[in-house]
Amino acid sequence: MANRICDKLRGVLEPHYDELDGLIDEIVNSGRVSELQAKYFEACRFKVKALWHISKRIEAFDSQYREYLSICTGKGELGKCS
Repeated sequence: MANRICDKLRGVLEPHYDELDGLIDEIVNSGRVSELQAKYFEACRFKVKALWHISKRIEAFDSQYREYLSICTGKGELGKCS
């Protein structure tokens, strides 16, 4: 279930990630928000970036693991891969 939620959010946010980052920069540097509000927006930006990075790392590990399993099962040497 968590994967479906991440996929849905990624699909919605990915095309707008740079725009979102720029919007946060604009808000923080505008002087229209208090220092506390600016810190809140910065914290949100870092959380989004952290989630983005974690998502990409999980995808990479999953891909590597699937490749590893396909090599092991393709050669009929599953026991040797452990």
